[in-house]
Formats: sequence, structure tokens, C-alpha cells
Amino acid sequence: KKMIKSFSSVFKKYKPVSLFNSSKFFAGDSPYGHVHKPPKVADHIVWINVITDGRYQRLAGFEGETLLTVLQRYNVEGLPATCGGGEDQETPSARPVHPSAIGPMCGACHVIIDKVWYSKLEPPHELETHVIEQHVYEIHATSRLACTIEIEKW
Repeated sequence: KKMIKSFSSVFKKYKPVSLFNSSKFFAGDSPYGHVHKPPKVADHIVWINVITDGRYQRLAGFEGETLLTVLQRYNVEGLPATCGGGEDQETPSARPVHPSAIGPMCGACHVIIDKVWYSKLEPPHELETHVIEQHVYEIHATSRLACTIEIEKW
């Protein structure tokens, strides 16, 4: 029987494998002195304060989804949103609004935005304004449709 003098002679033909070949490191420090960590989910959460019939709720939304999506996920009362946000959930909030888009249709996702936050939103598109004006609910200066508001960090 032949004895192996060292492990290096056995593994000479194999290249050593480095765990640090990637430009991103997901745990620990790199041997190069810098650390790249993946983004945290918490970095993409936007907290939304909602008051419905005097009841306060704090909801977690994610950047890029519509306000309607967040409100429906948490089953906020008084928001039937029968059309589901127009012909496509994302189309009404698209900027610029596509010329052939039907846009918001039912107006059931009508919400009133606080004045402080309303000033930070993009102005409503004429399709949204038209739908709001056609409905019987009380219209406020800060009335919007939840399907047309895209969640973003400010």
C-alpha cells in the first residue's frame, strides 16, 4: 500500500475554489476589505397611515405598488374597488398614462389624502379627475383614486 505524504499532492490537479469570486458578498467580510450586503426588505417598506371611521391603522406598503393594492391587502373597510383598478392594476398609475389606456373606471377606491402628503403626489391625470367628478361621494380638494397612486419613498 502506498501512503499519501500530504494532501497537497493528491489535490494538485484541482484548482482551489474561492468563496469570494462574486462582486457581492451576502454575509461576513470580504478578504478585500469591503462588504456588500443585500438590500433589506425593510428598506423598501413605506408606512401608510389610514383613518377609517375614526379608526387608525398603520399599513406596510412596498415601493412600486399602488395604494389600492395595499388597502386591499389589509382589507380596509369601505373600499369596494369593484373594477380592481381599471383595465390593469398598474396602468392607471403609470406615468405617463398610455393614450389608449381606459384608466380608472368605477371611482370606488376614492380616498382623501392629507394635505401634507397630497402636495408630494404627482398631479391627478385628467382621466382620474373625470372619474372623481362623475361620482356622488363628497369631493374634497385632496380627493384621489387609490388605484392611481403609486407608493414611493420620499
